[in-house]
Amino acid sequence: MGQPLYVFLALIWAILSRSALSQRSDRGKAHHKDLHKDEPRLYDYIVVGGGAAGAPLAATLAEDGDTDVLLLERGGYRSENWEGKIIAGLGIGLRNPEISQDLVTTENHITQLANVLSGGTALSAGVYIEENAQYFDALRAKGANFDQRIVDNAFEWVREQVATPMGFSEPYGSAWAEANEEVGFSPAVGPRAQAVEGSWNSLSLFLNDGDEMAPTRERLASDVLLSNQKGVRLEIKTRATVTRVEFDTSHKGKPQATCVQVVKSPRKPKPIDSRVNELLLEDIYDDKKGKEERHEVMRACIRPGGEIFLCAGAIFTPLLLMKSGVGPRDAVEKAMAARGEKGGLVLDIPELGQNLHDRSKTFIATFFDAPVPGPDGFKGTGAQMAGFKRFGDCHDKKKLDYNVLDTSLDCGWLNSEEFSGVRAVEGFLTCAQLILPPALRATPEADLLIRVLEECISSTMSSTMFNPLCLPLLPSLNCIKKAVGMVSFPTVPKTRGYVTINERGEPVVSGGYWGDPQGEDLNAAVQGMKHTLKILATGKFDDILQPGGPLSCPFLVLNSLMNLIMIGTRNLVPGSDEALDLAAVYRATKPDYPRIPSIWEFLGIQDRPDPKRALEEAPLTGLVKDKMQLMEKVRPDGLADWRGLQSQLANYLREDLQAAMAPIIPEKGKDESGHKDASHHPDCALWGPCTEKHLEEAQLRKANRYAIFPPLPLDMSKKGLETYIKAHGSSIWHWAGSAAMGTVTSSDFRVKGIENLSICDSSVFPQVPRMNPQATVMMLGRYAGMLRKEERKTQHHYHHHG
Repeated sequence: MGQPLYVFLALIWAILSRSALSQRSDRGKAHHKDLHKDEPRLYDYIVVGGGAAGAPLAATLAEDGDTDVLLLERGGYRSENWEGKIIAGLGIGLRNPEISQDLVTTENHITQLANVLSGGTALSAGVYIEENAQYFDALRAKGANFDQRIVDNAFEWVREQVATPMGFSEPYGSAWAEANEEVGFSPAVGPRAQAVEGSWNSLSLFLNDGDEMAPTRERLASDVLLSNQKGVRLEIKTRATVTRVEFDTSHKGKPQATCVQVVKSPRKPKPIDSRVNELLLEDIYDDKKGKEERHEVMRACIRPGGEIFLCAGAIFTPLLLMKSGVGPRDAVEKAMAARGEKGGLVLDIPELGQNLHDRSKTFIATFFDAPVPGPDGFKGTGAQMAGFKRFGDCHDKKKLDYNVLDTSLDCGWLNSEEFSGVRAVEGFLTCAQLILPPALRATPEADLLIRVLEECISSTMSSTMFNPLCLPLLPSLNCIKKAVGMVSFPTVPKTRGYVTINERGEPVVSGGYWGDPQGEDLNAAVQGMKHTLKILATGKFDDILQPGGPLSCPFLVLNSLMNLIMIGTRNLVPGSDEALDLAAVYRATKPDYPRIPSIWEFLGIQDRPDPKRALEEAPLTGLVKDKMQLMEKVRPDGLADWRGLQSQLANYLREDLQAAMAPIIPEKGKDESGHKDASHHPDCALWGPCTEKHLEEAQLRKANRYAIFPPLPLDMSKKGLETYIKAHGSSIWHWAGSAAMGTVTSSDFRVKGIENLSICDSSVFPQVPRMNPQATVMMLGRYAGMLRKEERKTQHHYHHHG
């Protein structure tokens, strides 16, 4: 399909949707009322968490004006921080602790939890993809029964208010679309909301503005769904953290949820480190001072027949219940005993917190081959074209036609997504530390690199040029602004982790990545990475993306990081920039290479003495060591010590530098049309005819025509790709399943064994939606609200006609 038609269809969609998007402001500020400790207010519904599901749920429960609804959100309004309002904040919003809370899993994967009204929809890449009816059919086998009529209505209600087509950034957008179709994500179609086999112009939470694609494009997060609720009986209280659900266990039968206890939220919640909590190390983030003031407890309660909905997400919802006496007996009783809390176990639910799953994404960065166009960077995009297809012999066996979640090693789903422009990639690279392997993210060397990178990225260009710590990183910073992210992940993850509390009541979270016994997740990840490389191998991005080879961006990034470790390890000779020479490592390994420009020539400031003098005269070693001492104060005892150039991280940088400097393997043969012969492979002529495996590996190597970070492995076999994926994978923020329907909750969202308590967030999905889940989670909130409204109508009917 030609690009002009894509643009035309996108504009038509935007025009048709515009009328539903006309009223947007701070949601619910007029509804604030104080909560009280001794005389709690009474409500028909209390919704805990105003995220992707909580906001539409509260809006739906309140829209008829016949119920009192309280929405409690631990964070503030989106309007208080610009990063959550427009596309220019994409990625870098994850660095703002007022709206984003860091969480480190037991596997050293770094993820973020939203701390703002509208939840993850204020921080995400904005990709809006609805799951289809086949997915909900498949959930029935797992104990989750959805009414497709209500599902369709709920999706439509959400879509009309928050979703418009993602625009195209040319010429990259058309090249991405054509390459996806060429590798099998076909047919390619225009804008659509639902996941289909092929590729399509996906919808986005960022408002479509036609060809302009301005950095000020508005983000339509889930709080937009509260916009029509002014004047109804909905109260919204922000910066209110629910610490406990109260239960009445004084009578025979099931425990009854009655009230919630609420404290004022800290403006910047402390990071959660599962490694520290699992080992019961000292919590260095705990602010002892002022703790009593923060813990002044308020209460809110429900009327008889009322209901408390927990919508705090797949991690915080189970944690809240465990701290309230509900969950696995052993964990709950140990925590309560250690903290001297009264009440004991309310209900033993062994499954709560189990079945937690996320995806480990394979992130490949390439770089635009053009200067950064001003302070706003390139036009921001997110899944201009999304791809979705089967792999394996699914068609022969008709597998997946009857159950789309019934995947195996031989048959599964692949996805294809991208994002680029504004400051998106630099935010994802530093906040999730995608620039470093998970196994090395707990090291002090990694702490130094990320801390300095974040500090320098947050600086303005003018201040960075004269910040001695940032000068060695300038080549990296310039490259990161050019980065294009290409992402794939296991669409039906089989690995399961958990969320629990230690005996101090602190969170411990495991993604369990790559832990499924059959290895399906790793196999699916390999298939996904192969297709990403095949997309690059099409050659559609020539003159758009930077060519690979020595002195390309991957080398500059890795060498800059190595320089910083060198500075922290040894003293510099006064007046010398030898250790900071951009090509120092290259010259050490390739002494016969032609003259390489100095760092000053690369920066274009060889004739401007001030920045050079600032670097030469600065006590860099002292500055770095000061930074290291500051970090040492917040590093828990029991984690790795500084080893500098002898560290695993330094060894990793050296190895990747060698890979980044490796020349592109020449392709000697050409076919009759003059194109390169894909059959050329080092082993083919020596050991026999080329096999299908050789041909595929040769095709994958063609991706090296572009600069790729992290550098691709020399071994492009399945085993080599598996090693690469496990070394570089990271959380994609798609947490789900920890209070699944069929085990912890029923299909009407009610917690089994407890009255007046329900859960409505991604934790109820037995299996996470196959693509980006936020559209389906927003639908979930509307769906649950519509269920309750239909129940009330039925009860009202029988009350008057019984």
